[in-house]
Amino acid sequence: MVNRATVTQRQSDLQLRKTSLARQSELLSRGLATRQTVEDSEAAYNSAVAAVELAEAQLGQTQARLDELKITLSNTNILSPVDGFVGKRNLDQGAFAGANTPILSVVDIATVRLVSNLVEKDFKRVTPGVVALITVDAFPGEEFTGAVSRVAPVFDSATRTASMEIEVPNPGYRLKPGMFARVKLTVDVHSEALTVPRNAVIDAEGQRGVYLIDGQNAKFQPVRTGLQDGERIEILEGLTEGTQVVTTGALALRDGDRITPMNMPGGRAGGRASEAPGGETAAPGARAGRGGGL
Repeated sequence: MVNRATVTQRQSDLQLRKTSLARQSELLSRGLATRQTVEDSEAAYNSAVAAVELAEAQLGQTQARLDELKITLSNTNILSPVDGFVGKRNLDQGAFAGANTPILSVVDIATVRLVSNLVEKDFKRVTPGVVALITVDAFPGEEFTGAVSRVAPVFDSATRTASMEIEVPNPGYRLKPGMFARVKLTVDVHSEALTVPRNAVIDAEGQRGVYLIDGQNAKFQPVRTGLQDGERIEILEGLTEGTQVVTTGALALRDGDRITPMNMPGGRAGGRASEAPGGETAAPGARAGRGGGL
């Protein structure tokens, strides 16, 4: 560095001037030198001292500027406060970035958060900690396990729903932000519950019920339901085990319609109701039964 070399040179010159002043002073004490010669040596020494101080000041100023440039350079290295992946890049290499210019976004997807809406009738049954099973179209047939982390304490006045957040551990980073997901919550477990196929239960004239196969006629039977999953609904009141009910086509029936039962003991019926000879309805059926639980 030039300034450091200048300081070294000025210090050497100062040492030379100091030695010369000492020599002239010694000669003056012996009467071998004049007062003028000593004064000239003293002036040269003082000038050398001033030159050293100036060189050191210039060195300090240069060092301060260098430190400032190092700080500026370090600010060009942008470090993310979190570990994760680059979710979006806003600038290309070489582009100008100001102090408030977003460069990129970093996402941490070790745990992903699913946001869903909770209807009013289910609000009291869902609390933080409830286990949730998540499915996404990207991985058909697979389920990811999470848990409810938060339920909003207020409802949206337009949709009458409350926001619910579910946190899902994401080892392997397979789930990606923005995916559409379906969630199934297990809010309670009833073992040996009396259940019927879900499509057997309908709402008619403000009542929930099923159609029984009463001889050659359909008979509407009001029921009180409990838990349900994707295939079955729990019956709390209105049916007994083994009662035969109409499944597919129940929505097309009216109380008292003539039907021709299609005997399907012990199982769920497939297909749709069809017209039988004589204008009757062929009604696939199933029996109410107790399963492993809901």
